Amino acid sequence: MNEQADPIDAAIKVLKRVAQRQKKKTDWEKVDRDLGAIFAQLALANSTEVRGLMGETYRRVGLPDASVTEAKELLSAAKKALRAAQSLPKVLPNFAVRTFGDAGLTSIPSEAMKAYVDALAELEECLDTLEEMFEETLSKAGRTQGMKGPLLERVVGTPIQHFLQRLIPLWREATGSKVLAARFEDVAKQIFARWRARWQRGK
Repeated sequence: MNEQADPIDAAIKVLKRVAQRQKKKTDWEKVDRDLGAIFAQLALANSTEVRGLMGETYRRVGLPDASVTEAKELLSAAKKALRAAQSLPKVLPNFAVRTFGDAGLTSIPSEAMKAYVDALAELEECLDTLEEMFEETLSKAGRTQGMKGPLLERVVGTPIQHFLQRLIPLWREATGSKVLAARFEDVAKQIFARWRARWQRGK
């Protein structure tokens, strides 16, 4: 299959040939839409930039990339930062009173301090939740020694795994064939090759 051809059009040509042999009636407009959605999801999976409707470019954030070791270090740093932040309501008044007396204490805005303490309580709950999520992720990931790459990929799968999970049922529904064989691999490799080329250009 020509890697320069549109991957959706090329995939549909193969699907149609298989469906014809299986005498399967298929809604090809729906297949076209579904393939487009799968390719778009795959194209965005590791892209660091997203293009808006008017051609503007936004940098994509929030892609998980921490290994188990890195995630543990980040969690430890977050807990250390929270402990330091929790000490401020005690340390600041102590400095103010011992240095300036009552004048120092009254200079601390009580409303701001209360809002700070309340916010810290919420952030502590958030950190507790994230730590629980992390521990649960580790338990699902199983043995972690020697693991490389993003931690979450060990639990929820890689973009390619998600791609195949969507492409396989679409193939079977469109062609009426339960056998994947070489033609399925041809389509999958074609779409994946175009995704990889687009991703590498965007790096």
